[in-house]
Amino acid sequence: MQPPPNYPNYGGWPQQPQQPNTQYPPQQPPWQPQPPPPNTYYPPPPWQQPPMMPPPLPPRPPGKKANPWLILGIIVAVIIFGGIIANAAQSTTPQSNTTVNTADTPTDTPAPAATDTPSPTPTPTVDPAQIEELYKATTKSTTVDNLDKDGNADKGNDVHFTCKILRFVKDDSGNTAGANVESPNSYSMSVVQVVFPSGTDITRLNEGDTLEVWGTDQGVFSGKNAFGGDVQEVGIGALYMTDTTTNYQAS
Repeated sequence: MQPPPNYPNYGGWPQQPQQPNTQYPPQQPPWQPQPPPPNTYYPPPPWQQPPMMPPPLPPRPPGKKANPWLILGIIVAVIIFGGIIANAAQSTTPQSNTTVNTADTPTDTPAPAATDTPSPTPTPTVDPAQIEELYKATTKSTTVDNLDKDGNADKGNDVHFTCKILRFVKDDSGNTAGANVESPNSYSMSVVQVVFPSGTDITRLNEGDTLEVWGTDQGVFSGKNAFGGDVQEVGIGALYMTDTTTNYQAS
């Protein structure tokens, strides 16, 4: 049995010197891609998600029959609205800046129509003397005796009579406001009271003077005489009075 070659120190056999390897491997040409052999298996391409498609639209409901009155109302509304817009546009249209010289354009100015201006109705003016005359003409002539006898029968009547101042009488304020009078031509006991017109100047009157009186019969009233006794007399409110003794007139 022989020892295996190239195992050093095997079994103590002497080692043979080795020769250096001076052979080099043959040089390989550069690598070039080679076409794949036929029937070569290729792996499938990676999986891709298919594109998402929108869902199909629902079927349209069956159309309703158009209402002719609704269509007619819409047409009328459109016409009215169009007229409003046209009027608004016309009213907002700026006026032309062109000025017309009215002095060069003759115009016929109508003459003003004559109108009858009513004249103011004149306010009638009545003379106080006429008023006095008219009033005196409406009075009823009587006497002191008849006035005293009639009492309230002639109350409210306008009367005219002649009398004589018997004595003066005063009002509640102490002012001389009238006089008790009697008949000037008789010696009867009949007495009436005359209330003087406002503004009478009593300094122009005296006891015993004869008065001509025009006034209103005010009926019977109660009062006190000079002795404090209660008396009832017919009162006459004089509107016009003349003292025939002194020719003094009061109204």
